Amino acid sequence: EYLSSGKPTVAFLLDGMPKCYQDFLYVVDPNRDISCAISDALKAAISAPKKEIEKRHTKFLQYAAKNLLASAIAEKIIKMNCTRVVQQYVTTASNGGLKTEYKALSSRETLSDHFEFVPVVLNNCHCGISLSDIRFYRRAIRKVDPDIVHIRGAGMESLNAVLGAKLSGRGKILVTVHGMFSDLVYYSPIKRWVCRHVVEPMIFGLSDGISCVYEQASQRDVFRRYKKKMLPFVYNRMPKYPNCSEEEKRALRMELNLPENARIGIYVGRVTKEKGLSYLVDALKQLDESWPPELCLLIVGNGDYLQEMQSECAALRHAKRVIFAGQQEQIQKYLNASDFFLSPSLHENLSISILEACAAKLPCLVTDVGGNGEIIESGKNGLMIAASSTDALASGLRKMSDDKCRAEIKRRAEQVDYSKFSD
Repeated sequence: EYLSSGKPTVAFLLDGMPKCYQDFLYVVDPNRDISCAISDALKAAISAPKKEIEKRHTKFLQYAAKNLLASAIAEKIIKMNCTRVVQQYVTTASNGGLKTEYKALSSRETLSDHFEFVPVVLNNCHCGISLSDIRFYRRAIRKVDPDIVHIRGAGMESLNAVLGAKLSGRGKILVTVHGMFSDLVYYSPIKRWVCRHVVEPMIFGLSDGISCVYEQASQRDVFRRYKKKMLPFVYNRMPKYPNCSEEEKRALRMELNLPENARIGIYVGRVTKEKGLSYLVDALKQLDESWPPELCLLIVGNGDYLQEMQSECAALRHAKRVIFAGQQEQIQKYLNASDFFLSPSLHENLSISILEACAAKLPCLVTDVGGNGEIIESGKNGLMIAASSTDALASGLRKMSDDKCRAEIKRRAEQVDYSKFSD
């Protein structure tokens, strides 16, 4: 195990050890004065040139590969030669994309053979620049001693993580941009300016590499000055869901206490105005006088707009047709129980919730923002509508409530190739 770490190793060549071990070890000669022999071996190990150490390590790994080793030791050797990656992980009410991303990365065999993912979990994340958060990241990253520190996003919590990683002096810093606070519509202009001109330049400037999650994002003007640091974009991963029969769908609706014969449109995500939900409420008010037959909306998630949204929807004549399910873990069940997916977001990167909806084979009604157009082809696997438009949302809901329209989109969606979002 110690040899596999690549460090110079001093030992006696004992009976029973293969003779070739002297190619890897700095051997203590038992035929000499023991003190002098140990001293000479230690001196040889300490003063060994880097190339010699690497040569001995390579020989050992070749030997280990050719010979049967105990499985536990073999696993440790493989692990020792993996690239160790710290995955920044901030606990929130839902964890959202962070949780999904970490599970996806750590579960992929094609990655786990070469990378060891170590989550650095920060509980009770503080707002703004936080010395305690920076110290936490510095200590945690030093303890793990990674090759790469993977930091997700370009918000204030990411800046604390980048500063902690830089102060730790361990590993290269990779920032994957899933969203930027300067894009937030309901953020104050002063905060957006600070994010755009202070926070984000510090994050990108201190990083060693920057990656985005969809093609168009990497071509944004904000990244021009970091051209040398830009890495190829990497799409978020689409999960694989088994087909759900009509019989299973009916059973799920009974289990989840959903109306059996309704045309259910589902929204999954944070319940905030940034997700365009205030425009959805206005669209529902517009539809209230001539509500599409059997239309029912299912809102799955939590957020700072939830109470206000519930209050406004309660005033609708068709209030019972808007169901709030709260935060849920088993999202696949709710998707399989639904007829179409809805995302009225005002801005996006590459939406994991839309990828999950496509995996569940749901037609999608989404706004034309961010990377949505790299997932949804309007008229083929969904409908693309303008963002911040009550009329467009109301019209889209009417179309998705129509059985013929929805069935045609589902038929065309079967021909869509999603392989670019897979392993």
